[in-house]
Amino acid sequence: MQQGYMKLLFKTILLLVLSFCLQATEAQKNLVPNGSFEDTIANPLGGVIEDALGWINSGGTPDYYNPGFAHYGNGFGTPNCFYSGYQIPKYGNSFAGLGLTAIPEQPAEFIAVQLTQPMVVGTKYCVSAYISQCEQYPCATNNFCFKFCNSFKYSASNPPVLDNFAHIRSTAVISDTLGWNLVGGSFIADSAYQYLIIGNFFNLFQTDTIHCTASDLSCYYIDNVCVSSDSIICLIPTSIANSDVQINELKIHPNPASDFLNIEFEDNKTHQISIYNSMGEIVLAFPVNKQSTISIAALSQGVYYLKEDDYPTIKKFIIY
Repeated sequence: MQQGYMKLLFKTILLLVLSFCLQATEAQKNLVPNGSFEDTIANPLGGVIEDALGWINSGGTPDYYNPGFAHYGNGFGTPNCFYSGYQIPKYGNSFAGLGLTAIPEQPAEFIAVQLTQPMVVGTKYCVSAYISQCEQYPCATNNFCFKFCNSFKYSASNPPVLDNFAHIRSTAVISDTLGWNLVGGSFIADSAYQYLIIGNFFNLFQTDTIHCTASDLSCYYIDNVCVSSDSIICLIPTSIANSDVQINELKIHPNPASDFLNIEFEDNKTHQISIYNSMGEIVLAFPVNKQSTISIAALSQGVYYLKEDDYPTIKKFIIY
C-alpha cells in the first residue's frame, strides 16, 4: 500500500513539474502568431494586411507584400514592391507595410494581432520588430510604436485615438531604405494584455520628421514582429536612440518660435547642432552648451528640424 502511494505521489509531482515547465516554455515563445507574415489566408485579395493570417486592419489601408502577389499587377510582390520600392525580406519571403504619419489623402495606418496567450502581470516582456523605410516615400519619422490592450474594437474605419501613449516606441527617426532596423524595447506587463497594435499613437506635434511636406506620407516595411519574456527569442535594441531617455536629453522652446530658440541638454558637454529646412538642407550649424539661446530671426517662416550631430534624434519646430 505504501509503495503504491509513493508511486502515485511521484507521478503527481512529475506531472506538476512537467506542466510548469511546459507553461514556462510557452511563455518564452514569441506570442505573436505569424510574426514574419509568412502565412497567407486561403483566398487572399492581394496586398491588404488581412491577407496575412491572423493580422487585423486597425486603421487606414496597411499593406501586405508577398511574392505570390506579383502577378496581381498591383505592386505587392517581393522583393520588387513596385510603387513603394524594392526590399528583400528580413526573414522568409513576406512583410507588411505601414504609413506612420497622416496626410489629407490618407489617414495614419495601424495593424493588430491577437497574442497566442495573455501576458502575465508583473512579467517583463521584450517587444521588437524590424523596419525599413520605403524608398519611394522620402518622408522619414519616429514614433514606431507598440501598444497593448485587453479588448479589441478597432477597424479600418475606426482607428485608435492618438492619445500620445504607447508601451514601447522608437524615438529615432528611421531613414534607412537599404537595410532593416531593429526597433523595440521592454516593459513590465501591468495587465493580462491580449492584443498588440502597431502604428504611431502620437499626434504631429509629438512626432519628429525629416524630408516631409504637408502632403507626404511616411511609409515603412515591417518584418519579424516579436513579443516574448525571453530576451534571446526577442532581441531588442541596445541603442539609447530607441528609448524615451534619448528624446528627454534634448529640449527646445518656445515652439512655435519667432526670433530665438532655447536649447537645453541634461549634461554639461558641448554639442554640435544642425538645423535643417523642410527640404533637408542645413541652414544653421553651431555648437551649444547645456543651456543656449540662438537667434533664428534670419530664417523664414516654416517647419524646421534640429539635430544633435552625435545622435539620430531630431526635434521638429515651427517658425512663425
